[in-house]
Amino acid sequence: MPRQGYVWLDAPVSAEALRAAVAGAVERRQLLAEAARLADKEAELQQRNEELDALNAIAAAINQTRSLNQVLETALRQIDAALGLPYSEIWLLDRKTNLLRPRIHYGLPESFAQEIPAFKVGVGLPGVVAQTRHPLLVPDLATNPNYMRQRAMRFRLKSALGIPLLSQERVVGVMNFFSYGKIEFTPEIIASLQTIGHLVGTAIENARLFDELQRQTRELSGLYETALATGSVLDMEMLLQRFHEQVQYLLAPDAFAVALCATEAGYFRVALATELGRDLTHIVQHRQFSLQEGGLTGWVIQHQTPLLIRDMEAERTPVSPKHITRPARSWLGVPLIARGETIGAVSVQSFRPHAFDASDRRFLEGIAGQVAIAMENARLFEAERRRRQEIEVVQRLGMTLTASLNLRDVLDAVLSAVLKLMPAQNAHIFLYNGEQLTFGAAMWMNGARDTPYAHPRPDGLTGTVARTGEVIAVSDMQNHPLFQNTPPDWQGAIVGIPLKIGKTVVGVMNIAYPRPRPFPPAELRLLTLLANQAAIAIQNARLFEQAQQEIAERKRTEDALRESEEKYRNLIEQSSDAILLVYNERILLINRKFTELFGYTLPELQTPAFSLLNLAAPRSRSRFRQILERIRQGSPIPTRLELTALSRDGREFEVDVALSPLAYRDGTAVQSTVRDITEQKRIEARLREAQKMEAVGQLAGGIAHDFNNILTAINGLTSIALETLSPGEALYKDLQIIHNQARRAAKLVRQLLTFARQQPAEIRPIHLNQVITELTDLLKRAIGADVDLITNLAPDLRPIQGDLNALEQILTNLCLNARDAMPRGGKLIIQTQNIHLSEEDIRLTPEAQPGEYGLLTVTDTGKGMPPEILTRIFDPFFTTKEVGQGSGLGLAMVFGLMKQLGGFVEVESIPGKGSTFKLFFRTSKQETKPSPPEAAPSMVGGQETILLVEDDLVLCKLVSRILKNVGYTVLTAANGEEGLHLIQSGEAAPHLIIADIITPKMTGPQLYEAVRSLPLPAPPKFIFISGYETENIQQYFPHGIPADSQLINKPFSPPMLASKIREVLDAP
Repeated sequence: MPRQGYVWLDAPVSAEALRAAVAGAVERRQLLAEAARLADKEAELQQRNEELDALNAIAAAINQTRSLNQVLETALRQIDAALGLPYSEIWLLDRKTNLLRPRIHYGLPESFAQEIPAFKVGVGLPGVVAQTRHPLLVPDLATNPNYMRQRAMRFRLKSALGIPLLSQERVVGVMNFFSYGKIEFTPEIIASLQTIGHLVGTAIENARLFDELQRQTRELSGLYETALATGSVLDMEMLLQRFHEQVQYLLAPDAFAVALCATEAGYFRVALATELGRDLTHIVQHRQFSLQEGGLTGWVIQHQTPLLIRDMEAERTPVSPKHITRPARSWLGVPLIARGETIGAVSVQSFRPHAFDASDRRFLEGIAGQVAIAMENARLFEAERRRRQEIEVVQRLGMTLTASLNLRDVLDAVLSAVLKLMPAQNAHIFLYNGEQLTFGAAMWMNGARDTPYAHPRPDGLTGTVARTGEVIAVSDMQNHPLFQNTPPDWQGAIVGIPLKIGKTVVGVMNIAYPRPRPFPPAELRLLTLLANQAAIAIQNARLFEQAQQEIAERKRTEDALRESEEKYRNLIEQSSDAILLVYNERILLINRKFTELFGYTLPELQTPAFSLLNLAAPRSRSRFRQILERIRQGSPIPTRLELTALSRDGREFEVDVALSPLAYRDGTAVQSTVRDITEQKRIEARLREAQKMEAVGQLAGGIAHDFNNILTAINGLTSIALETLSPGEALYKDLQIIHNQARRAAKLVRQLLTFARQQPAEIRPIHLNQVITELTDLLKRAIGADVDLITNLAPDLRPIQGDLNALEQILTNLCLNARDAMPRGGKLIIQTQNIHLSEEDIRLTPEAQPGEYGLLTVTDTGKGMPPEILTRIFDPFFTTKEVGQGSGLGLAMVFGLMKQLGGFVEVESIPGKGSTFKLFFRTSKQETKPSPPEAAPSMVGGQETILLVEDDLVLCKLVSRILKNVGYTVLTAANGEEGLHLIQSGEAAPHLIIADIITPKMTGPQLYEAVRSLPLPAPPKFIFISGYETENIQQYFPHGIPADSQLINKPFSPPMLASKIREVLDAP
């Protein structure tokens, strides 16, 4: 069965039916074609309606604006929104130059629009469109000769369309549209754009007419406003400011400047300069510019004609332009002409090209003419005002100079008048004093009267003016030969005016200005007039001053004779020294201090029975008599001497006397200034004593160190020898004596080290009363039964800072010395107490500090000591005992220990009555705890290997022998280098190294560091031995003895050494 809508060719069909079927198909095809044509027409109509709507929208938007800038911006924005192309621009035609210039653009960066500033008609895409007045489509910019290929390629632009902007068939500009691809505009769209071009062109012309009308209205209003703003102003600064405000409001330039002709022909100065709202006048207002070198402003003033430069980069300028901070692109300047005379110029600048045109020039000429007349009126008014001021100041100065004869008032009046008339920073006057110029007066603009910067130099401004008598005006100090060698901060201008009477120069007046400036002739004439008036007044004042000085000198001489003695008396009464005036061996005058010191009053000294020799102690009278004899003979006398003086009550004291001869009446008197130096002498004696003890102590310490090696060997060898002998043998007793003497020598060495402060003290809080109590029985046995030992101990005694061994030695030495001072018996009193020492208490003890002390007093009733013995009791090895009875180190050790403990000792002794030793200990707030007694070391040995490093051969053999006797294997080396070699070579693998700290080639500490750096499986331990005490070996161990090592000092006994070895080896 045939399907509906299909024609089957294999079925039997009649001719009529076939014809009917074909006719139906043809009719259907025609109907479909007509439907398609109608659809296209409808779409085209729709597109035309949309284009018409866009055209109407653009036309409506353009017709709503009147300003040229708004017309251009609206047109381009609306078209750009309709077309959607990446870049569009409008060029306007300048009919005067026949150049097309870019005015507005959308899309690409600013650099694209500014790359070509202008096109001539017929050149480039805008130029060709303007010439043909027809649209121009450029399918490929890279190959089109009417466009810059490089510009198109750099911004990847492919095609462009130019539309002319016409108004009444005249070209007013061109619209350009660019695309990254090929522009597909139909002729209808291009025709629409052409129509829009006519609308925009007409709108541009209307906007131009509107802008011109607005400009004319603004100019007329500006001229009127300027006339109102400046017509009644007579102050130049206010006039310039209002001029600037009017121009800024009407022309809106980026920069504005007013230049006024200087008084010196051919020059001008800048009176006002602004840039982008900033006032730059201060940069240039104090400089003068010549018309030839003044740039465009100088050209306008010189040629008295306006100058308009629309684009400084594109147009040639008549002269090289100048600028303050940055160059302008547009420049407009007109001369300021008043009453036919050019008085300056005004200029406006912009940093944009074509900012000003001919209409702006006409407007600026009109407003400048009005302002120039106002400026001239202000200048005449200012000149008249200044002339009146000058007359008034000169008249007032003349009256002041006539009425005053005081030189200072005259100088101040002249300088004040100058600073009122001149815009100067300061003015100063130098006057001749004989042949030399000296400072007269100075005044600053703030009224200060400081001295000038420097004294006048012979080849400087002041010296040159004084020498030549001519005026010298320096407009710029930094560019003038007179100021070549002056400091760089000397800036500004200065003028020097001679002060002359006739041809005689009496001085120079200098007026300094803070900035460079010119000096008009009228100003110099005025300053010269003031200087002439000043010179006459100065001369009159000097003559009057000279007369006054002569009168005053005569009166002063009379007053001086009358007042001299009274002043002298007042002076000496205030002196802290005793003063007496002697004339012809008679005392004329003494002061209060003399009476306090000697006890005499002036009437007592002036009695006939009194002799000057009574003022000297008996032992100084011989020398005093010689001085009096030399004064009597008129011979030279010493200016200083020291004597022992004698007071009225018989007290002797040391004095320092200064002798000064004085002219008195018809002869010579002697003034003696006497100072009590008793306490000073005592302090000096204590200081010398301390220095002497320090020096002797250092010597004793150095000697003591050398004995340690010897004593170690003696002690060791005698100990070994005594062990091999029985007590009954004769040799045993001899060795025992040697051993005991060696022990006494070791004790003596310790005393020397203690005195030399090289034996370190273990300072800690100690109860002094407890130490005394524990030693009482021992001391009683030591001093004997014929000496009564009495103790009086303060129960509240505070703990002191001390060393237990040092305290025992101090007490023992003092008590034994007291016993020796009482051979027939007596009393020995030991007392303790708390005491506070003030600054006044210790003023004669330099080493002491104020504070709390514990006082130990040891008093005996023995024979005492005279002064000559008392001053030497602390000297090492000084003794008054018989030979063999004492070493002379006991009291020296007391002194050294007290100094080491931070305390001090004082001694009082009266021959025949006894002595008292006062020992002052620093107190401690801490409590002390008794330490358990140390066990005596024993000879213990072992099986370990010991390396002994000792450069003293005897001592090395001795120690090696001792150690071998108790079982140790001992290797020896003479120095650290040799010992290190034994370890490195494998010959020695010691468990312990005993090394002397100081050995040749390599010290013990250096050996320690070298061994510790070796890769040994079991590093040996160390014992250092030394004949020096801790304070002296700190230089070898800045950070202390290493934690895995020990130190033993010489001399040591074999048991001490054996015990120390075992202690180190057994330590973990």
